[in-house]
Order: sequence, then C-alpha cells, then structure tokens
Amino acid sequence: MKKNNLSYNNTLSISKKGIIALVVIVGFSVWGVVSCTNEDKVINKIDDHLANRDIRKAEQLLDKLDDQRNNGVGLIVDYYLAADSVEGAMKIISKKGYTCSRNDYDRSTYGSFTREYYGKIYNALIKQQRYEEAWNYHALDYDDPEYKGNASQYYAFMVDVIKHLCKENKADEATDFIKTYALWFDTNVDKAKFAPEGDELRYCYRAILPDLYNVLQIQTGESVAITDIQSNGYSAGRELVVEQMDDNGNRVGQAYVLRPAFLEPRRVTLLSGLKSAVSGTAGRASIAAVDIPAGTSHILYKLRISTSEQTRSVDGKFHNDLSTSYHRVKMLGLPVWESTKGAGIISSLLDDNRPITEQDAFCNMYVFRSSAEAKKFQDGTPAKSLKYDVNNSIIGTQSINGIIKTSGLNKIYFAFENERLRYSTYIWLEVETVSKK
Repeated sequence: MKKNNLSYNNTLSISKKGIIALVVIVGFSVWGVVSCTNEDKVINKIDDHLANRDIRKAEQLLDKLDDQRNNGVGLIVDYYLAADSVEGAMKIISKKGYTCSRNDYDRSTYGSFTREYYGKIYNALIKQQRYEEAWNYHALDYDDPEYKGNASQYYAFMVDVIKHLCKENKADEATDFIKTYALWFDTNVDKAKFAPEGDELRYCYRAILPDLYNVLQIQTGESVAITDIQSNGYSAGRELVVEQMDDNGNRVGQAYVLRPAFLEPRRVTLLSGLKSAVSGTAGRASIAAVDIPAGTSHILYKLRISTSEQTRSVDGKFHNDLSTSYHRVKMLGLPVWESTKGAGIISSLLDDNRPITEQDAFCNMYVFRSSAEAKKFQDGTPAKSLKYDVNNSIIGTQSINGIIKTSGLNKIYFAFENERLRYSTYIWLEVETVSKK
C-alpha cells in the first residue's frame, strides 16, 4: 500500500506542475493576444490621425508600439512621401524606425522593412535630384559606402539616376551626371589603398565609363560621344584597310575599311542565379549598344565567354588580328584560313566548337535592331516576349566570332542573359564595323 500511495502522490505532484505550466502558457498567450490587440488599436488610431492630417498626434503614438513599431513608421513615411516631404520621411525613420545596416538586409530581422522604406526614400531623393543623399539610402555590399567593394552597388545607383533623367527627357543632365559622379570609381577603385583585382577591374574608371554611356545611349536611342577618357591602343575611329591580293601582289575584288566600335573591349558580368538572389540585384542580363556609321554594310564581332573573371592576353586584340595576312589551307577537306603569324585560327576554331559541358561557359545572346525592344529587355522584360533578330541570336552560345549585316541601321544591340543557377558568366565583346573603301 505504501508503494501505491507514493505512486499516487507523485502522479498528483506531476499533475499540479502540469496545471501550473498550463496556466503560465495560457497567461502568456492571453497577454500576447491583448498586447497584439492593443497595438492593432494604436495602428488604427495612427491611420485615423493621418487621414485627418494630424501628423503630430500620429507620431506621438509610435512610442506605444513595439512589435508593430515599423508598421506605424511605414504609414507615416508613406504619408510624408505622398506630401513630397522627403525630410519628414527621413527624420521619422531615423528617429523611430527599427532599421539595420544597408549591407545587412538579408540577415537582419529588420532587413525587409529597411530595404522597402529606404528604397522609397531613395527614389524620392532621385526625383528631387538629390543624388548624394540618395546614395546614402542605396543597398551596400560592405559597411563603408566608399569602399571599392561597393562599386557594383554604386554602378547600380548611377544607372537608376541615368534612367530617371532619360525618362524625364534630360539626356544632357544625364551626361553631366556621368561626368561628375563616375569619378567615384577613379577615387575609390583605381586609387584604393589596395589595387583592384579580379572582378573589381571591371569597375576601374576607364572600364566603367563606356558602360555608363552605353546605358545612356540605350535609354535615349541616340549616339553619345565619349570624350572623358583616352584609350590606350584600342581607339574608336582607328581604321584598318583590308584588301585581297593575288599571288603577284595585285589587289583583286573590293577593299574594306574596318573600325573598332568601342574604345576597348566591352566587359559584361552576368551573375549566377544564386548570386543574383543573394545580392538582391538583377545582374543576370546586360546589353551593349553598337553605333553603326553611315555606309556600314556589316559588323564583325568577337565574343569571349568565361566562368573566370580574369582578362586574357587575347582580349583587345581583335582589331589587330584582322590585319594579319592569311593563306588558304585544307583541314578535313574544308577550306580554312591559317595565319602566317603562327598562332593562327585553326586551334581557335577547334576550341570554340567543342560540345558544351557543365564546366564550359555559355549564355544566351540576343541581337536587337530596335532601341525600344532593347530598352524593354534592359528593364527586365523576358526576351521571349520581345522581337529580336532570330537569325543572329544564339541560345546557349559559347565563345564565338560572327558577322551581322547592318545595312540601313544606325545602331544595333547585343543582349546577354545568364540562365545558369550556379555559375556567373564573364563576357568580353569586341566589334568592328565594315564599310567599302
């Protein structure tokens, strides 16, 4: 009997503890419901005060909020922005909002709120042409906004401003903006304490400036003269005359003039699906505009695609390589032209026509003949919904050389897209315009 009594008492003791624990849990639950209900009421009151344009009373109620503090702050920020008071929006989110660092959006509890409302203030500041302040609300990759590692974010900021100004038909102001604000790259990338390397080289001043003018050109549909930088051995306008000669050195057939379309090879970085998702940027597609001078019949292009960001010695040599003399040889019964310099193109032809494997770099290349369609692609419209040149576009292309007829055009657009989830893709594009001499 004693044993049974002890068992009964232990059971009773456990039951009492369970009841106490249940009471505590229910108590916390009731407190949470009451707290949530009270904060809902405060949010409703803030909404009512804003509807009555009593911003002072609305702001005073924020101190009564905890879990829903940012909901209340968001309502007031939206109110200020609707009234064109960016100062009010900046002040209230700074003093009352629960925010995080601009490089911590994906890790912080407050990342989603900060990204959304900093973004709204950012857009409002751009509309008011307060660009330096707008940069203070743009996302970062690193905590220091002047660090070279934030170059991709600063580039995205500049593109946003250029697009806005072009939408407002202010192309001249966009040009001035580029000239002034692109110096950030010279100061923070070129002249950084530690020299840029790898993918950072894309954001050196001389490399990034043509890209920015390219964005402006696509947005306006007009040619833009790049006078801010001097090229080093790869200058637009440098002519190359190509002639066919017989064995006696006599010219036969038509002579052509070739001119580089870019100051230097156009460098494009296409992020992988994973990197694009993590960084929150739409970096999986890019576009390059090519001016077509009057009298141009074709363009020749060299496209090098890699999963490595390292520049190779062959980059920037397309123009010079076209001046090489070739002689005709037979390979597998087919005529091939081999360079007398020794390096030749046979190995390149074999290399460029290997079957695709998982390690090889490839991307989708679209050719647009319409600036309107190119702009839609740049703004995020899927290529399948656009009118592109099917004959010259290639899905899943690897490194390749090509020729495109351009008679009657004054501009053509190369568009690139990376659909790979794992690998980022790096592109070097060189283009020569061809006209009769």
